[in-house]
Parts: sequence; C-alpha cells; structure tokens
Amino acid sequence: MSEEPTDHVPETELGIGATEDGAVMVGLTPLAQQYLEQTRPWVRFISIMTFVMAGLMLLLGVVMVSLAVFGGLVAGDRGALGVLGSAIGGGVMALVYLALACVYIAPGVYLSRYATAIKLLRANCNPGGLEDALEHQRSFWRFVGILTGISLVVGVAGACLAIVAGVIAAVMAARP
Repeated sequence: MSEEPTDHVPETELGIGATEDGAVMVGLTPLAQQYLEQTRPWVRFISIMTFVMAGLMLLLGVVMVSLAVFGGLVAGDRGALGVLGSAIGGGVMALVYLALACVYIAPGVYLSRYATAIKLLRANCNPGGLEDALEHQRSFWRFVGILTGISLVVGVAGACLAIVAGVIAAVMAARP
C-alpha cells in the first residue's frame, strides 16, 4: 500500500492535507472549481468592458481638451470672455474625464488578472493558484471599496457645497 506524497495534487480537485512544513491545504471540490470556471467568463467580460469604458472616456477627454483649446484660441482672437469661460469649463471637464479614465483602468487590470488566475488554477490545480486568484479578487474589492468611500465623501461634500451655494444665491437674490 503506497501513500501519495502530501504535496501532490490530483488533477480533478485540490487535495486536503498537510504540506511538509505542516501548513494545512484547503481543497477545492469539483463543484467549487465549476463555480470558479463559470465565474471566469463573466469576470473577463466585465474586465473588457471596463477597459472599453476607460478607452471611451480617454477619447472623450482628448476630444474635449481639443475643443477647449480650440475654443480658447477662438475666444482669445475675438476677445469674447463668455466663449473663453466655456472653453475653460470644458477643459476642466476634460481633465475630469481623463482622470476617470485612469481610475477605470485599475479595476479592469485586477479583474483581468483574476480571470487569468482562475484559468491557471484550472490548468495547474495547485493551492498557490487558488491563493493567486483570491489575491487578485481581494485587490479588486479593496480598490472598489476605497473608491466607494472616496465617492461618498466627494458626494456629501458636493451636496453640502450645493446647499451653501443655493443659500448664498437666495440671500443675494433677496437683497434689494
């Protein structure tokens, strides 16, 4: 009766046992592997869509910068302050789009790496592959959590500024 070494992992599922240094290996059942494999195409799809959206935002930002520069040049030649103000506003919005495009790239990279790690896990069936996949998933969710927190703070600050601006405008309008 021969025993398999504890560091050997069967192809159909990850084994449960102990490594040479005594660490416990948590196994994946075939059903868990199936769930991961069914998740992979959706993760890849969302990753690709994130890159597409980042590309569109980048393109829109470049177009807006071009229009803002062109509008600023036209306004400068004519001495029209209104057009110059619009060009500056468009330039600011263009910078916002360019910044958002850069922010969108990170989750796409995390999701792409996660999908690739799932694929490699299926091919290699080793515990390190599972750890790699889970690390990429953790990085994605940490980034999304931080971004959500920042968005909440910016949203609340924006709402407060809008209320203050509304009150100031109402007070100024009520003055004789």
